[in-house]
Amino acid sequence: MMFRDLSRQAPHNLYAHVDQMYSRCRDPAPPSVFAYRIARAPVVGFPAASVRVGFLSGFAVTWTWDPSARAWKRFIFNAPEIAASGAQLAATNVVVLFTQYVGGDPNNGNEGAEATLTGQGVAWLFTAGRVVKGTWTRPDKSKPAQFFDASHRTMRLTPGQTWVELPDVSYSVTVTP
Repeated sequence: MMFRDLSRQAPHNLYAHVDQMYSRCRDPAPPSVFAYRIARAPVVGFPAASVRVGFLSGFAVTWTWDPSARAWKRFIFNAPEIAASGAQLAATNVVVLFTQYVGGDPNNGNEGAEATLTGQGVAWLFTAGRVVKGTWTRPDKSKPAQFFDASHRTMRLTPGQTWVELPDVSYSVTVTP
């Protein structure tokens, strides 16, 4: 069920056959992490052409909305990020979850630090060419986070693939309208 892609460097080479994992589960599947809107329902928020997540040490990424593909396309090192298949990485939704990190080796760029994913913070949802700004809250790690817009309504994603970026609260994140 788990395997390593030996063409990639560890630890970024560990993959899973999720369908096989679920087929062996005795308990029901975990609850959905996100709430979804009806596919054609209008999206609130503001127009967004791209978002740049300023990860440190030259690892900043940019997601650019492609209206014809109805997807956010990922760029890193100022170039499209390409999967082993040759296709550019893309997602229907991008969730930017601002968090704090703890631990790690401060002498090595804080390698090994872990995101604090309980508590609350700022969350930005990029979907259908728009950005919805709000908050996330997760008092207990045994339950999924909840996402709310500025009016405290549940943020609803477009059905499809979702990518979550976890920048530290101190990193710059820039939206281009």
